[in-house]
Amino acid sequence: MLWILAELMQESLAIPGTDVLEVVPAIAPSSIAGCRSPWLGVISYRGDIVPVMDLGERFGIPPVSSSMRQRILVMRPHDGIKVALKVPSVRALTDDEIRVAQESQHSPMIRRITCCEIFADTYYQIAESMLKGIQS
Repeated sequence: MLWILAELMQESLAIPGTDVLEVVPAIAPSSIAGCRSPWLGVISYRGDIVPVMDLGERFGIPPVSSSMRQRILVMRPHDGIKVALKVPSVRALTDDEIRVAQESQHSPMIRRITCCEIFADTYYQIAESMLKGIQS
């Protein structure tokens, strides 16, 4: 399986590649009223308005300074809603590459996570309410 590795400070989070629609260069999200951490605002993606979450903030990982390596991961729709993650940098790895990295004492910890872990129901409800506020 292909994994998209979001490289954060002390650890890297591996997201199933099947859950990621596209990796795009980071753009500053437009802020919206009532938007709270870990939500950053919204972006326009292929004609859709997509809420953007900071992946590090979601898991309590200190922010990394901005760089040219930042990316936005546009995630597969859940109930018709696309959601995006802002990450400091990404790379693709296979199961074998993750196993080798996890066995190395010199690489940061890699944790495999699912969309359900990232976007618990409450986070999807927040995303839905953000989109409804924009549309009304």
